Amino acid sequence: MSCPIICEVSIKNLVNNAVKVKTLLSKRTRLYAVVKSDAYGHGLAGVANALYSHVDGFCVSLASEALTLRICGCDKEILLLTPATKSAIESLVLKDITLTVCDKRQIVDIAEVCDKLGRQASVQLKLNTGMNRLGASTESEVNDIVSVASKSGVIITGAYSHLGDVLNSKYLKSQRNEFLRLSSAVKNYSDRAVIHLSASGGILLGEDYHFDAVRSGIMLYGYTPFKTDIINLEPVMKVYAKTLAVRKNLQKTNLLYGSQIYSKEAVTILRMGYADGFFRGGDKLNPPLCMDLCAVDGEHLEDYVLVMDNASETAKKYGTIPYEILTSCSKRAKIVYI
Repeated sequence: MSCPIICEVSIKNLVNNAVKVKTLLSKRTRLYAVVKSDAYGHGLAGVANALYSHVDGFCVSLASEALTLRICGCDKEILLLTPATKSAIESLVLKDITLTVCDKRQIVDIAEVCDKLGRQASVQLKLNTGMNRLGASTESEVNDIVSVASKSGVIITGAYSHLGDVLNSKYLKSQRNEFLRLSSAVKNYSDRAVIHLSASGGILLGEDYHFDAVRSGIMLYGYTPFKTDIINLEPVMKVYAKTLAVRKNLQKTNLLYGSQIYSKEAVTILRMGYADGFFRGGDKLNPPLCMDLCAVDGEHLEDYVLVMDNASETAKKYGTIPYEILTSCSKRAKIVYI
């Protein structure tokens, strides 16, 4: 039985994007590939396998993503970007996943598991430098975490934060200064600790924001977080929807929801709808959607019709960002790597 939605993922474009990102970095700067959210909808295992020889490690958001990568044979560093639940710590430690620690309580929980298992665990400190989501906010909090680690089987291998607005120079400078201040205790603990502040947006700011490592997400998949001439990337994913029917002679005829009047020679009905990552977005949006179906202009005789080849352009139609499009349109799709 054929799949109604096919996401075609170009391994060539994916790898080329990674190579281009690396040209922006010094040889000493590590590159983490962000493969959270099923590699932004491109398929976790497939993307990690393709990027394996081009990156130094991987970043994920869920314990299940980290464990999946290990099950698939990935032996590089995997950084879990959100604090693990207490019940998940043991399985993650056993698989050598680098855990994120935001406060003293979390590192105490990890230390207890290390004591129980008789083994060490690697962690990186999340620092709050201004976004005020997660992370240690004061030198005292950082020192408390370092103190627990120094007396346990927990090894602090790094510290990181996230830039809140890469286009606001004043905010950027304050976040960078705060990051240097808070991460100094970690560097004092271990001069081998890796500190990193920049995701894709920060990478484009230059070496002052690269430090020991960077985390690239959206740029690997072909998009920049803001308009720039610094790098030229290629979209990695195209989405195709299955052709179901052709409707002809629709002069002044209602079509789909909302009593929309069409005056077209023909339209083609495709099996693509709300649950496939495309939103209704207004009566004038083309293609118009109706539950699990949509209509595109013209008579298409091929089995599958291209409905998305540039997530940035699609995102503009719906008033959102490429990330939301990419992570949504593959949920009910078959991913095909080319």
